Amino acid sequence: MKSTEKLACYAVLTVLFVFILMLNGCTKAGREADLSDSVNLAASNQWSVVSVPYAAFKSEPSESADVIDHGRRSDYYEIKGKKYVTDKKETILWYQFEKGWLPESSVIVFDNQLKARTAAESMNE
Repeated sequence: MKSTEKLACYAVLTVLFVFILMLNGCTKAGREADLSDSVNLAASNQWSVVSVPYAAFKSEPSESADVIDHGRRSDYYEIKGKKYVTDKKETILWYQFEKGWLPESSVIVFDNQLKARTAAESMNE
């Protein structure tokens, strides 16, 4: 066999080998990743844990607003919004949840659901 024929043969074998590797890498290995805990890890999704024994969710970000729901220490919720409110010469940060509004003094804020859940679980120990 001439050297050019050997080179062509090696090239064909190399291409065939790379093609087989690519096909093998694209097959399903039978494992699926469980992303249920990591879905809410994005920085934009903040979560909070109720830090007081009993929290009253308000209809608006105000101490004088109606109570529409309740939470207990170690309950955790996704934050839907924030609002600074000046009341009696004091500025208070309020957090909005699906259940209503809570002042910052009632919650501890976390970057994601996993951190909030871990903190909530440690409060119950």
